[in-house]
Amino acid sequence: MRVADYINRFPSTTLLVKGEQSIVAGDLISPAVKDETFVSKSVLIATPKLKEAIHSIAKLDGCVKSIGFCPHTFSDHELDQLAEQGGFDAVLSDGAGSVPRFSDYDSLAGFLFDSSDECGPQNTSWVMTTSGTTGTPKLVSHSLKTLTSSTKIAEQAMQGVRWGLLYDYTRFAGMQVVLQSLLSGAVLVAPDLTQTIQDQLKFLADNGVTHLSTTPTMWRKILMTPGHEQLTLKVATLGGEIADQAILDTIKRTYPDCRLIHIYASTEAGVGFSVKDGIAGFPESYAKEVQGKKKLRVIDNMLEVYNPSVGKTYLGSAANVSDEDGWVATGDLVELSNGRFLFQGRANGTINVGGNKVIPETVEAALLQHPVIALSCVYARKNPISGALVAADIVLANEVENVSALKQEIFKFLQDHLEPFQIPVKLKIVDSIKTSAAGKVVRNQS
Repeated sequence: MRVADYINRFPSTTLLVKGEQSIVAGDLISPAVKDETFVSKSVLIATPKLKEAIHSIAKLDGCVKSIGFCPHTFSDHELDQLAEQGGFDAVLSDGAGSVPRFSDYDSLAGFLFDSSDECGPQNTSWVMTTSGTTGTPKLVSHSLKTLTSSTKIAEQAMQGVRWGLLYDYTRFAGMQVVLQSLLSGAVLVAPDLTQTIQDQLKFLADNGVTHLSTTPTMWRKILMTPGHEQLTLKVATLGGEIADQAILDTIKRTYPDCRLIHIYASTEAGVGFSVKDGIAGFPESYAKEVQGKKKLRVIDNMLEVYNPSVGKTYLGSAANVSDEDGWVATGDLVELSNGRFLFQGRANGTINVGGNKVIPETVEAALLQHPVIALSCVYARKNPISGALVAADIVLANEVENVSALKQEIFKFLQDHLEPFQIPVKLKIVDSIKTSAAGKVVRNQS
């Protein structure tokens, strides 16, 4: 089925609320779309106009070879590079470049659909960009089926369900929320992500959001922002980063009627699994065979996910996404403890301190156990002797009078929780922690 086929089941349902704009399902799909010529062309969507993006997705899925999604913050030159890397014929975005640009679906359709094109329905590929914070993103090919493997699809519109969108829709996690809304007939509530978190939360609360998905870091920011208590949540999902017990417990205390779901997913691996018991990590049983099949495994403490449907290599690159059997090495380190795998951090993010490997997330978790620390970001600080040392930025939960005394208290606190080489040599108190478009902590280097 195409996205259009799902949407056509509830034509009178409002699917999107964004500022003064809204989309009714019936406005997305007109009978004419079924008569359009199917073509073997590819489109890269890179527009901040969510309404236009959704309109285009509904029209293009099943009608073009592939649809790609790129952050709209890219420059014209960067967009051209990504378009050429993925073999895209056109870009849905304002601006100029060597690859043709179109500002809306109507102008794009004039370029795509030509009577000379060979007819035939397309199994459209959905091309997602990786969520790295530096360099040009890599491109991973998915199908609508792999993107919606965990999506709840109802025969009738899900009345009363309103999903809040705090992710960039072009990212894998953001597209999960968008598709969950489109395919189930739920309302998607999308605040302006350039506004303050307080304004975004007010918009979500004013529009009755019941379901909210974001990273643990964003949840921490939400819970320290005035107005978060106005949300009436039925479902809270976490993904993209380690969901420790503290943040899970805090969300549950704040929204006692809310169901907690920790989703493990990545652009490369797709949706791996979800945990709904409110406990950090995931059960050891998840990595065991069920009816002769296995979807997860742990090799040398690294989590691997079985996904034979994902493209074997990155588009425009010879680099592997998965091995020949379909196993994706996620880069996430886990450790088995009392029958449960606990996430430790990213294998490629370790800090080498004189031969000792420090996982930033381990240090951040220790810092967050201190009652006065609300957010933390740990990163490497270059050192001519040891190669690197550990440094940390922290956001305080409340103001303190004696900063110097507080830092000494924190250092002493960490001595009881970390090895000496893991303890930051520098603590910097900041007003906020920078996050990427995927909602993840952006680690500084100094």
